[in-house]
Amino acid sequence: MKSLMSCQQAQSLDLTTRKSLGLDEFQLMEKASLRLWDSLRKLVSGWTQDETIEKDIKEVRILALCGKGDNGGDALAMLRHAFSSGFCNLEAIVSAGKPSAGCKKQQQSLDSCGICLRKWDDLSEEEWIQAAGQSDIVLDGILGTGVSGEARDEAGRMISALNGLQKREGLPLVVSVDVPSGLGSSWQKGFPSVKADLTLSISPGKTACYLPEARETCGRIVEVDDIFPASLIGKQTGVMLLKEDDLARLNPPIKETSYKMTRGRLAIFAGSRGRLGAALLCARAAQSSGAGYVSLFVDDELYEPAATALPSVIVRPLGEFSPENPACDAILAGPGWGLSEARMEMLSMLLGLGIPLVLDADALRLYTRNPAFAARPRAGLVLTPHPGEYAGMQTALIGQHAISGSIDKRAGFEETLREVAGTAKATIVHKSHVTWLASPGGEIAIWDGMAPALGTAGSGDVLSGLVAGILACRIAQGREGKVETQAFEAAKCAVLAHGIAGRRLAARCGWFDASALVPECSCILGCRGKNFTAD
Repeated sequence: MKSLMSCQQAQSLDLTTRKSLGLDEFQLMEKASLRLWDSLRKLVSGWTQDETIEKDIKEVRILALCGKGDNGGDALAMLRHAFSSGFCNLEAIVSAGKPSAGCKKQQQSLDSCGICLRKWDDLSEEEWIQAAGQSDIVLDGILGTGVSGEARDEAGRMISALNGLQKREGLPLVVSVDVPSGLGSSWQKGFPSVKADLTLSISPGKTACYLPEARETCGRIVEVDDIFPASLIGKQTGVMLLKEDDLARLNPPIKETSYKMTRGRLAIFAGSRGRLGAALLCARAAQSSGAGYVSLFVDDELYEPAATALPSVIVRPLGEFSPENPACDAILAGPGWGLSEARMEMLSMLLGLGIPLVLDADALRLYTRNPAFAARPRAGLVLTPHPGEYAGMQTALIGQHAISGSIDKRAGFEETLREVAGTAKATIVHKSHVTWLASPGGEIAIWDGMAPALGTAGSGDVLSGLVAGILACRIAQGREGKVETQAFEAAKCAVLAHGIAGRRLAARCGWFDASALVPECSCILGCRGKNFTAD
């Protein structure tokens, strides 16, 4: 996992670094800009080699569009490093406003190098279109992490002009320095921001770049490391970015003495007339997670087709479930379940059992409809909404259950997600092209999925089965930590396995249906260190 920071935390880190190391702003800017340029040059070399840009690397035309702050100074310094590397087609368009000390010094340096600098206000629309349109790369250095609220005036006009460029065969490539201009911690949907093809993200990355509604503006995110001392960054910033290699830690080996009952017992309540497929998918996914004993409870009319389709799952009529003797380590409810009053009563019963519980799909909708459910304190609750379901849940909790008194409809996505998770006392898995997970205690983990092939019917049913199965397995195996911690860890593990499986299938097969995820996830999760061998 890698730490992420808010834009305010990043500014504080910048100041702390300068004070701790005895640096002035120019020295830190020099290091940052050099790392940024090295990252960009490496990428440009790849583009020219694969003929994305059909010219010699040093003939690549680079234009920097710069505001008056230090973000503009970084972009200008990158041009100077390009000049030192032998690049000759370089130009900068700079703010007409009074530059910061760092930005002014970089302007003077470029002027000494003979690099053309023009003021934004001196350019006609035609001159801007010509300058940007003839470029191969436009560096976006308009605004950085210091932006507050909506970009306006000159910065707003620059952003609009950059986004309005008509590209020729994908060029110019718009490369944002640290964050796309306009994007910050207070960003809201509808605020102007640069739509970048590539964001050179100074590590630690910024949480704003991974907001579901903002992620598309960042394009490909490339991390630029070794600017701030690791000792000053720290390990706990409150938000962590999940990486594929985190799966090894989140998916520990199962004891070699395990058998079906000690691998995890999961009870599933899913399916209804015409919607049995959701139940089959989540049950099969639960088996692929490592859980050893999966029971599916269905309406009487579904018993025979479900039992036939799932020979390795214990399929039972709903009436056979005993609240007095549930005989399970975790419960999953909701996929294809229906929204009847009888389901509402059953959900109320399940919430009262005190057993770790995963709610998905219809169970989430029922949960949202009953204000009393969120007020029940309980451990080990996991909610897995997609954006539409989350919006309904957020509205219900804010409107009827502002228990903490601090939920604000104007609050940002991150803050609100934390509040909703705390109010519901649940781990929340906000499923989208970027998946955000929040624990009841306020921890945040993010999976930068960006895998459109996973956007297929039934994909969410597979994920809920994985979460519940992994949770049952962790509970049965006696993993250390409170049940809330186990639920959060299980959710992270499931999201990673699901996301990795989607990427692999897309690379290998292109489009796929949700059933293909099950064996892929089984293979991924089955590689549990010494317990997995492949001869």
